[in-house]
Amino acid sequence: QATLGNQNPTGLPVGAVRIQGILGAFLVRVPVSYFMSIQPHPSLFHIGLATPFSSILELSLCLGYMIYLKKSGMLEDVKSRSYKHKV
Repeated sequence: QATLGNQNPTGLPVGAVRIQGILGAFLVRVPVSYFMSIQPHPSLFHIGLATPFSSILELSLCLGYMIYLKKSGMLEDVKSRSYKHKV
């Protein structure tokens, strides 16, 4: 059973995956859930909206990190290394 951030076959820092998961949980999911729960007539639907909002942040963080790696030239190096290991 894998834990958050342990699935990383590319050789990129595992910490990046953990950081995006923690940021998504504590900066979006928990505050949005709390905010929705204190509104008049809260429903599980409104409280549950915290999860897709968190996913949007996490996807944005991952895409931003990928763009950063691509511009810095680190992404191409990782691709070539991963192909060598598969052979």
